[in-house]
Amino acid sequence: LDWNERNVLGVALGDSIYLWNASDGSIQQLMQTSGDNSHVTSLSWVQDGPYMAVGTSDHKVQIWDVEKLKQVRSMSGHRARVSSLSWNGPLLSSGGRDSVVM
Repeated sequence: LDWNERNVLGVALGDSIYLWNASDGSIQQLMQTSGDNSHVTSLSWVQDGPYMAVGTSDHKVQIWDVEKLKQVRSMSGHRARVSSLSWNGPLLSSGGRDSVVM
């Protein structure tokens, strides 16, 4: 889970990510992974803006525009689940079970 500056909490539950707006109490589903045994393993909000990075068990890193509820990018490179994500301004780093940091 991760909280952004707009008071929205992103929560990964199994194969889905839900967004809870603490200001008005609304909840909406951002995304759901596809494929057998695929689930969300990490998520991270960008510090300033509507983007969320999502790591999955099938070795992918996805960038989502949360305002539009749309995936804008999918990146591969890990050979195991993506277990950590961290933004430094507009740059995103990912770490995986494969002991690789990108």
